[in-house]
Amino acid sequence: LALAVDEKGQVDIKYRLAAGAFAGTCGQTFVFPLDTIRRTLQVQHIKTKDPQLHYKGMVDCFWGIIKRDGPVGLYRGLWPNIVKVGPAVAIQFITFEKIKELLFDS
Repeated sequence: LALAVDEKGQVDIKYRLAAGAFAGTCGQTFVFPLDTIRRTLQVQHIKTKDPQLHYKGMVDCFWGIIKRDGPVGLYRGLWPNIVKVGPAVAIQFITFEKIKELLFDS
């Protein structure tokens, strides 16, 4: 990874941005099924009045989504979220690193 380091020994900004985007994407992909369950439970009373589509809790919602849509249903809407989260976490990551440099590298 010698190419990633500049003449001062600092990691180049484009690699930091890439690391932040990758970390955000991985984190969001990992927790997205739980977020899908949370959103489904939050809006279930708005979407339908059918009592068969109302879930009793997280586990019931999980199995209901699996039964209705398969495992892919837990990741429905992931791509738009990654488009949002990847750049946001990359910017947050690089901002944190730059502020840390300004405060502690005197």
